Amino acid sequence: MEEEEEEFFDAESSFHECNTIENQKSLESGELKILELKNSHHVSSKVYQTSLFNRSREPMTPVKAITMNFKYQSKKKAPLYDSIRFLQDIDLIEKQEFSQWILKFSPDSNYLSISGTGREIYIYNLNKKSILFMSPSPEKILHGHQGGVTSLSWSRDCKLLSSAMDGSVFMWDPTKEEYLKHFPHPESVTSCKFFRFDSNHFVTVCKDKLMRVYDKENPKPLGFYQLSMNSNCIDFDMDSNYLAVGLGKGEISLYSVKENFNLRFYNNIICRNRRGMFSNGRRVTGLSFITKDWLLVSTHDSRIRIIVYKTGETISKFKGHRNLTAGISADYYFDRNCILSGSEDGRVYLWFLDKSLKKNSKFESFEVRNRRSTEYAVFAPIKIEDEVRYRFLDGEISHVVFTVGSKDTLKIFLILNK
Repeated sequence: MEEEEEEFFDAESSFHECNTIENQKSLESGELKILELKNSHHVSSKVYQTSLFNRSREPMTPVKAITMNFKYQSKKKAPLYDSIRFLQDIDLIEKQEFSQWILKFSPDSNYLSISGTGREIYIYNLNKKSILFMSPSPEKILHGHQGGVTSLSWSRDCKLLSSAMDGSVFMWDPTKEEYLKHFPHPESVTSCKFFRFDSNHFVTVCKDKLMRVYDKENPKPLGFYQLSMNSNCIDFDMDSNYLAVGLGKGEISLYSVKENFNLRFYNNIICRNRRGMFSNGRRVTGLSFITKDWLLVSTHDSRIRIIVYKTGETISKFKGHRNLTAGISADYYFDRNCILSGSEDGRVYLWFLDKSLKKNSKFESFEVRNRRSTEYAVFAPIKIEDEVRYRFLDGEISHVVFTVGSKDTLKIFLILNK
């Protein structure tokens, strides 16, 4: 039996019914009160570049409204955030129709790498500032892959690893346009990952259902490991003692890391609904170790789960967004126990972790472009947040969110506390 759809109140539609700012401030429904928008004006592609950088001019552009889940709002009459403000958008050069995107910050927060189903990798130097915030021009555009890029991974010494559908894995220096090393594979490489505390070794997953461990000085693998089915995502725990491999049908294989970077199978984790159309499990699209015990899992059944990876126990399951065909992966902000995810309906969703709820549908969301555009979103690192707080003091900033979608535009939003 298919899971019941939860009723949903669309704040944006109600927002457009108001003709004046005063009406916008006072608009209420039986289930939702729209947050007060101070000095608000409509956001369109022609008005995006507002004076966000100068505190003596207009304030930052507010997003039209926050849409919140119907059941959640019936229990809590006010949104958790004061407002969501648009900061900057950046048109990516050499535009293509990217159907899937990857955003990865370097460990020192100096670089942002962006790529996806196109062949180029964009490297932005976050130390270079513009009159808005971030330099609109990439530091480098890396060429080399002949197929769509499937994953990006940064090492501790800020070298970038990229894999692609053409069977190539390249290692890059973000300050140079030519790749440093090439690691060929017999088929498409779906994921690659550096060991967290070792910049010399990494793991790749290939369409031939083999997982390979490499030393960056040697183009030949140190070891091969057979998988039961294809994988699209992998991640190491905080100490690189365990490796999680996301598979199809909601399965995750966990490996322990032994001496000399040997891997040994540890256990299998199952992420499936007990009933409904997805009870047989769907592909795992994102994995992230968020604490020493917890693994954040995104799957193609439009669910996000936090799991105790050594036992397989589910701490909480989050729903509200849409992830049925895209490779969307959720992000986690540890200090505030907040989960972020893009969605196939063109919105960005946020949940707060409530350990008392096994099933958590208490979300807030905002529209980025339109409902037909799939959005990929990540939290900015703390260093970037601190820089934004220093430059823009229009409210207390809770989060800085980077999003990119099929329209080839990177957008930056500020989520403000009450």
